[in-house]
Amino acid sequence: MEPGDAAQLQEEKQTKMASCTICSQLFNTEVPFDQKTTQTCSQGTDKFGSVSHKNNCKSCLKTLEQLQRSDNPHQCPVCNKGFTLLSSLKLHQKIHTGERPYKCPVCGKAFHRLLYLNDHQRMHTGEKPYKCFVCHKAFADRTTSKDHQRRHTGEKPYNCSVCNKAFAHRTTFKSHQRMHTGEKPYKCGVCSKAFSQLSNLQKHQIVHTGEKSFKCCVCNKLFSHLTTLQSHRTVHTRERPYKCSLCSKVFACSSSLCRHQKIHTREKPPLESTL
Repeated sequence: MEPGDAAQLQEEKQTKMASCTICSQLFNTEVPFDQKTTQTCSQGTDKFGSVSHKNNCKSCLKTLEQLQRSDNPHQCPVCNKGFTLLSSLKLHQKIHTGERPYKCPVCGKAFHRLLYLNDHQRMHTGEKPYKCFVCHKAFADRTTSKDHQRRHTGEKPYNCSVCNKAFAHRTTFKSHQRMHTGEKPYKCGVCSKAFSQLSNLQKHQIVHTGEKSFKCCVCNKLFSHLTTLQSHRTVHTRERPYKCSLCSKVFACSSSLCRHQKIHTREKPPLESTL
């Protein structure tokens, strides 16, 4: 290959961050930058913005090759996971098809495995068979019990491949990865504004509903957010918890402190319009 051809080939490639469908780790992959491939990436992308059929890190690809040579002859065509029994494969495929044949008779919520339905039904019965071996707190399902026990053990099995930050829970880990991928799966149904966290969407939706559910116990004033109420309470308590690290001046709210600190940085705050 001529040097000019190699340079041109390099220009036609871009680095794309993808998330492994098996271990959820982020990794960089070179994607040919042409119309056909771009269209494939758009159509075959999962929620982390990665190509479904080429979406495994090197470690998982090696494991998959070993599985193919092992005693797991029944392989999932979507994620390449292998199973010893055909029945196990069919059960697994419900994850990809979205089939949820097991329905709760109380609230109607559906699940793709009977095991998950049984765990869910304990919410209605109040049964909590899984007990923490440290503090003896009881839980309705095994997953929540394991998540809780990591608080005592300090175990953080989920590691981000980009910044190496570790997490105890898979849900928190996936939520963190959106900082790197830029994914915003939670969209407002009113104004279509998108958010990376469900909690941020829920806070935003109050703008449209006008709901004010946080009430001051002193003056009965209502607020949309708990943080705004907490800031308001300092009016009554005269508390000033925000202190300037340079001149030790104190303030009732963080926004006042930020405005004050611009005096030290010589950054002039924007002038208010008198029109």
